[in-house]
Amino acid sequence: LVSSSGQYNSNDAITITGSQLNLASTSLTVTTDPSGVWAVDGLVPGDYSVAFGTPSGTVLTAPDKGSDDTLDSDPAAEGSTVDVTLTSGSSRDNIGAGYFTPGSVGGTVWTDLDGDGVRDAGEPGTPDVTVRLTGTDGAGNPVSIEVTTGADGTYTFDDLVPGSYIVTVVAPPRRTITVPNAGADDVDSDIDPVTSSTPVVVTSGSSSTVDGGLVGGATLGGQAWTDRDGDGVHESGE
Repeated sequence: LVSSSGQYNSNDAITITGSQLNLASTSLTVTTDPSGVWAVDGLVPGDYSVAFGTPSGTVLTAPDKGSDDTLDSDPAAEGSTVDVTLTSGSSRDNIGAGYFTPGSVGGTVWTDLDGDGVRDAGEPGTPDVTVRLTGTDGAGNPVSIEVTTGADGTYTFDDLVPGSYIVTVVAPPRRTITVPNAGADDVDSDIDPVTSSTPVVVTSGSSSTVDGGLVGGATLGGQAWTDRDGDGVHESGE
């Protein structure tokens, strides 16, 4: 018996090929049931290779994570096989593959003209602002990505592996982050003005929105002068 069970996709194609001890070759394909379980019995002792198909839009997860072999994913990479040797009466029921759908994080960086922390009608997106995504994916790998906002202030990080990340908005010179969480989530700023960042968790197939409002950039100035003739007008020579 060669099989697998767990929290996997249904209708995945799994191909088993091998060389039996009687020198006969074997090649067959099965699909997982609605619970992600698959099984092949009646096999003759021999050496077999198990290959998992990858469902459209998904990515094979990291292999051999954790200490329980019944809960991890076994294929090392897409297209690779899991090799199994079966003896008479033996059973191997922990051959599995995990998949995820890449996630995304995006949003808009905008200019908060009145500084109230809410994006009002007419407050424009801010172009050419650096936005960073850092953190660790679910397999423990460090992640560091940097993009700049477009002409309308929008940005996006696509094809993300599930994990725990931090989004940082790098405020341009003479700009700061506006007050956060001041209104409805679709019109307020999500960025902490102290750290210029906010955490975000990406799960399989998730799409998260992180917006950031900017204040500042206005200028005040003038000149003080000596009004020699006391007429209240800054005249030539004064």
